[in-house]
This record gives sequence, C-alpha cells and structure tokens, in this order.
Amino acid sequence: MKEINNIKRSLIILLALFVALPVYFGATPVIAGEYVYADDSNNDRDKEEEENIPDKPDAEMFKVSIDANGGKIGKKDTCKLISVEKNNILGSIKDPTRKDHQFVGWFTKKTGGNKVEPEEFVVSKDLTIYAQWLQMALVNISYGRLNLRDKAGLSGKVIGKYKRATKLLILGSEGNWYKVKVDGKTGYMLKRYVKPGTKLPAAKKYKHKKYKRITSKAQSRVTVKVWKIKKGKKVTGKITIRVNKKIAPEVKKIFKQIYKGDEKFPIYALEGFASRGNRRSEHHYGTAIDINPNENAFVSGKRVLAGSFWNPKKSKYSIPKNGDVVKAFKKYGWHWGGNGWGGKKRDYMHFSKGGT
Repeated sequence: MKEINNIKRSLIILLALFVALPVYFGATPVIAGEYVYADDSNNDRDKEEEENIPDKPDAEMFKVSIDANGGKIGKKDTCKLISVEKNNILGSIKDPTRKDHQFVGWFTKKTGGNKVEPEEFVVSKDLTIYAQWLQMALVNISYGRLNLRDKAGLSGKVIGKYKRATKLLILGSEGNWYKVKVDGKTGYMLKRYVKPGTKLPAAKKYKHKKYKRITSKAQSRVTVKVWKIKKGKKVTGKITIRVNKKIAPEVKKIFKQIYKGDEKFPIYALEGFASRGNRRSEHHYGTAIDINPNENAFVSGKRVLAGSFWNPKKSKYSIPKNGDVVKAFKKYGWHWGGNGWGGKKRDYMHFSKGGT
C-alpha cells in the first residue's frame, strides 16, 4: 500500500511540472480530456506583428547619360545610359575612342563646362556627361621647318621649328593661325602648313610655273651697262650676271632702260642665278635678280633679315618706289619684293619674273 502511495505522489509531481513549465515560458496550457496542450496564441500574435512591419522604401535612383560626343564607347555605342543610387559615386567609365582625336576627359558640357572625375563624382540628380577631344594634326610642309610662334602673327617670337610630319594637337584657332601643343610647348602655327588628322598626302616637289631648274646649259651670261659712282661722280660701268637663257634678252632690255633713265641709278652689285638651299627661290631657276643688297634690305616688319637698311632719301643705292628701276622691271612683268607678298616681309633688293 505504501508503494502505491509513492507512485501516486510521483505522478502528481510530474503532472504539476507538465502544467507549470509552459506557463513559465509564456504559454497557457489547455487541458482537454486526459491531455494537456500548450496555447500557441502568443506565437500567432508574433507572426501577425512581423507581417505588419512596413517594408523598407526603394532607394532613389538617378539616370546618368554618357555621351561620347563624336566618339565611341566600346565598339559601337555613341551614348550609354546607367542608373546610379542617390549620393553614390558614379564609378569607373572606360575611355571612349575617336579617330584622329585625343581624349581629354569627361565634362558637364560638350564644350567648356566642369570636368568630371567618374571615380570621385557623387551623383545627386539626373545628368549627362560628355567626352571632350583634341584634334590630332601633322606639320605639312614640303621642305625646311615650320615655325612655332608665341602669338598669332608673323611678329610673334619663334619658340620652335618643326619638320614635316611632326605630331601636334590643335587647341584652337585665331584667324589664319592654329593654337597648337607640340613637344611640350604651346604656341601658334600657320593653318596652311598644318594638316588635321594623322596622315599626310605625298609631298609635292616645287616646280617653277614656267622655268625648269637652271643647269649650266640653261644659263646665259649677260653683260649690262650700269652707272657707278667713282670719286663722287657717276660713270659708266659693266656688270655680268647669270640668268636663265629664256629671259636673257629681256634682262638686257630692262637694264638698257635703267641705264638710259633720267635718274642714272647707280648699281655696284647684281646677283642672278644662285644655287640656294631654298628651292622655291627664283634665284635657283635664274629668274630673279638682286640689286645693291646692302642698301636694299630684306625685312620683316622692323626686323632685318638680310642686308642693312632701305632708305632712298639718304642712300643713292636704295631703290625708290616709283623710280626708273621699278618701272623698267614692271614694264616686262617682273615683281618687286619691295611691294611685299601680302604680309610684313619686304625684299627691296629682289626682282623676280615668277613673282616669288
């Protein structure tokens, strides 16, 4: 009997624990018949509360249009559209390409504007960024070297000389001049000697319009009468010069007219044919004549390039603008360098049949 009571006592204790534990952990036991169930109402309420938590709003996004501005992004695209979250960095962008141009960077405008560094730029609105470019170009001269000047115009100081096919970048233009960057220097070059792009046409060899390069067989020695000054008086003298055979008779007529002129213009030196490095010079073809070079200087503005001066009022050897010498050459269609060629250069000693 005692053992039966002990068993009943143990069952009562186990039943008490079975009821008490769920209550301890927050569940209400429900007794149905001989079974006791834990109440799941709290768990259902937690699920309902979780379902009622509002969703996190979507991040605000901005559209960034990337315009290659005449170039290409990749192989085909000229424009690309990407989305970037507000206040995020734009991020790395592959450099675009464009034929015969050098990429400068990304900017807020097609020209000008502010430069954009994609890996540092914070996106705060919809926008378009543009690629900007510099035109590649080449020095396009047939011979010699092209001057780079510190300002647009022949009065600009020469700060560099560059041979044919030298690579450069065009920064802008001013009249007949390009502003360029070459060899780390920035300056100006004449447009007609600069070829935009990366290819040059074949160099053209200069050919005189009418006369071939003079050879010993094509030369003619011409002796002409001139006035000279000896002991303060004008006396007759003779000078022999070499010219192209085709114009030799004409040269004789020109100097005959000068000699018979009222001025009796004195001549102490004449130069016709001369083998010079510059093949554009008509002296190279025997179709140019220089007279009294020291007193009839070759100048560019105030700068003397050859000779010493030109002053007909003070020197008898300087050629007057409307004197006998100029009139005689003009009669036979020759050009006087004293009239220039459209720029600031004047070659007062120089007369040429072809006008150069």
